[in-house]
Amino acid sequence: MGDEPKENVKKGPWRLFFLATLFALLAGLGTAVFLHFEENRLKEALTPKPKDMTEVVVAVHDLPIGTRIDSQTMAVRAIPSEYVGDDAIRPNEFGAITGAVLIKGLGKGKMLTREVIDLDIPKDFAATVREGFRAVTIQVDEINSISGMIRPGNRVDLYSRMAEASDAQADASGGTMVIPVLENVLVLATGKSGLRPNEDEFNRLDTDDRSQSYTTLTLEVSPRDVALLSLADNSGTIIAALKNVKDSTDPDFERLTMTDLFGHAAALRQAAENKLHNRELDGVHKDSTGRLVTRDGVVITDPNVHLNSQGLLVTKDGVVLNGRDLTVDSTGHIRDSKGNTIDTATLVGGKNDSLVDAKGNVLTGNGYQTTKGGFLVDKDGRIMTPDGHVLTGLKLAPDGTVRTGDGKILAAGDITVDPDGTVHLAAGQAVAAGALVTGDGHVVLARDLVTVDPDGTVRTKDGKILEGVHVDKDGNLIDADGHTLSAAEVVLAGHGERLGPNGTIIDSNGKALTARDLVTIDPDGTVRTKDGKILEGVHVDKDGNLIAADGHTLSAADVELADQGLRRPAAGETMTADGRIQPPGTVADITLAGVKADSVANFAAGLMAGNAKKRPLAGKGNYEVEYIVGGAGADGTAKTFIVKIDDK
Repeated sequence: MGDEPKENVKKGPWRLFFLATLFALLAGLGTAVFLHFEENRLKEALTPKPKDMTEVVVAVHDLPIGTRIDSQTMAVRAIPSEYVGDDAIRPNEFGAITGAVLIKGLGKGKMLTREVIDLDIPKDFAATVREGFRAVTIQVDEINSISGMIRPGNRVDLYSRMAEASDAQADASGGTMVIPVLENVLVLATGKSGLRPNEDEFNRLDTDDRSQSYTTLTLEVSPRDVALLSLADNSGTIIAALKNVKDSTDPDFERLTMTDLFGHAAALRQAAENKLHNRELDGVHKDSTGRLVTRDGVVITDPNVHLNSQGLLVTKDGVVLNGRDLTVDSTGHIRDSKGNTIDTATLVGGKNDSLVDAKGNVLTGNGYQTTKGGFLVDKDGRIMTPDGHVLTGLKLAPDGTVRTGDGKILAAGDITVDPDGTVHLAAGQAVAAGALVTGDGHVVLARDLVTVDPDGTVRTKDGKILEGVHVDKDGNLIDADGHTLSAAEVVLAGHGERLGPNGTIIDSNGKALTARDLVTIDPDGTVRTKDGKILEGVHVDKDGNLIAADGHTLSAADVELADQGLRRPAAGETMTADGRIQPPGTVADITLAGVKADSVANFAAGLMAGNAKKRPLAGKGNYEVEYIVGGAGADGTAKTFIVKIDDK
């Protein structure tokens, strides 16, 4: 390589330079050629293609209704064919439509179409009347013209209001009557606005008042109908009743008189009274499916009420709603006399036996005070059971409880009365499945832990909605899967939790928690919930389980319940009729010494009869009073009997 000629070494760089320059020129030339062709392609793509044009007839300037078509009002213009409709007038058709009249206004430059012209327009209004018919005009006022809503082309029924006729069919009492005159009559014009345009109408466009108000209707009728209409008009006042063009029904009466009017008013009043009567709480009963319904079959949608053994409608706390001027509306909600919907779940006692709900609605007293424990106290201070047994030997304490002479608190549900008047404390009953026990010894069901909105939405006491949960006819809470919720499940749901397997609960994040995860252990072995509440009598065994004082192992749900002051019923515990827990081995049917049922005051009958109303019997001078008393049947259905009373 050291012997390579010097001239070759000198030529090497120049050769590379020449090649590089050549390639650069070729690249530039190729780019220029590409850009030239691309420019031509884009120009061709962006250049609008010539459109097919069609010549049509257009308005020279703005043309009003009634303008005649001629060479002075029209011109020819080429318009893209895609915008030209089939009914547009072409220049070769112009001769055939010259002299036609516009029946709609046409703006400057707008195409002339067949729908805006009339080639055979009538000379005057008379030419618009069909052969064999006549046009007759009647006077109308604001009311009789349906506030000006009647339009040409509508159809009306005509009636006449006049003095009662003196023929044999007339009522001896005299007065006013209404009779049908004509039916399904075509309206040709309202005021001066006709159904079909005519030349006279167009000629008056500049001088007539074209407002929508009018005081006359021009009708198309037969010659005979003209005579009938004239007689009716002269004898009284014509009434025009607008009808749907598709309505083929006819008047269903010959004449109506003042007697009919008074009878109709009486029927409306009777219907209103019957409706009120049928919707009163006194008529509420169970239908064949167990639903609470009114006399006329309206289903009560309020889940917070039920019928007691006497057929009275009561709240879940046993407060009697009968006798408080309440009714049921068409949707099944309970309303007061002012129409307010009553929130029965929140009713609390007020003054003079009144009740007040959370919305501030006040219900008047029914003459009986409901005590704590469900007893009733009448205006004379007598204590009685809900089924009307008057009890002696008991007293009403200042705190609202009913007590024996030795101070024992009683509940009406615990009381049974023998035929001879002996009073017993009823035997304990099994605690309802899925129930819980509060710290003060009361049994609570799942239903007691929620409220139900008027629309059926179920909420926990703190307002959280339980999605997919509804209340069935028996008061059970049913979730979206058809599962009946227990009270424990409701408590957990209120915290976004649910029961898990093997004694765990599943939190809102889907994590399974054991009982041990929910507590802390002090150095001295005291077991506390996470917020520091001591779980009395609970200890941790060698396996880490939480053991209650009675030796049973606590689940995670038990810990959550304890944190809320709740527990599951213990083995052998029973409950009283009013829901108080009784320890195992409670003696049943204890005779209450010194307490006696002296007489029976039929509370249901007395309450309902006291609120019965005199209701006129249709078309008679007598009255009827309906009495409803509690039935002894297992379905709790009230029994009804009616007494007819001479008005004298």
